[in-house]
Amino acid sequence: MSLLIADLLYMNITRLKQTCTGVVAVAGDSNLSELLHGNLWNRLIPERAPQIVVRAADEQDVMAAVRFARDHRLKVAVRGGGLAD
Repeated sequence: MSLLIADLLYMNITRLKQTCTGVVAVAGDSNLSELLHGNLWNRLIPERAPQIVVRAADEQDVMAAVRFARDHRLKVAVRGGGLAD
């Protein structure tokens, strides 16, 4: 990836973080590991991990995350497991 593309992606991730009211973490962020593996009861951590995690707080966060993924041709995996408030 060229430096220009990396810079543009970084700026767009920054915009995604500003847009979402939930948590957005990317590879290298200190909270990414906890977001990915914090609820693993057996602590068997997979070898692969996503580069970006969005813990959506509302429907607007979901729309922003999906739009970001579409714009950057990223694969999307939806995970759930918590109970709704």
